[in-house]
Amino acid sequence: MPTLKTAKQLAVSSNKELVSMLLSQKLPLLKRASQAN
Repeated sequence: MPTLKTAKQLAVSSNKELVSMLLSQKLPLLKRASQAN
């Protein structure tokens, strides 16, 4: 059974993955938008 500490670490790492995934999806859109302007 994982301790609280490892549970927190898992949550943080999964959050980082989610954020980086969202960023990688949004970055191309931002680049396209800045090029369109």
